[in-house]
Amino acid sequence: MAVPGGTQTPAYAVEKNPDGTLTISLRDLDWSGGPQQFRQLADRIRAAGFTAVIDRIPPGKLCRPDRGEPLNPQRSGGGKGSYKYVMTHADAFLVEEHLPGPIRKGSAVQYAHYFKPSFIKGPVKPCDAV
Repeated sequence: MAVPGGTQTPAYAVEKNPDGTLTISLRDLDWSGGPQQFRQLADRIRAAGFTAVIDRIPPGKLCRPDRGEPLNPQRSGGGKGSYKYVMTHADAFLVEEHLPGPIRKGSAVQYAHYFKPSFIKGPVKPCDAV
């Protein structure tokens, strides 16, 4: 199944494989885009029977970085930013949604709302927000 990403070519596709794995093909996906694209991708992954985790992180907090081993992508196609991830049932798609709010950078205060998506090999460790 393919999901449109606002262009003529789908931004991603989710495909079940005969060997029981799942292939997620990404093409020019806007990783800094809105939450709906990450939720839609997570929903597709879950619908296929695989794990997708979306954590909402309080403003000014970060999860400790070691939440699991990154799943290595395969470069696909000739397009810049085109990758394929092959997941097993042990793996997970992880999105850390950093909620909007003040973030102190030195003496200045900035407001940010951003996303950190990744594919994790094996189980995802819970977020330890610090």
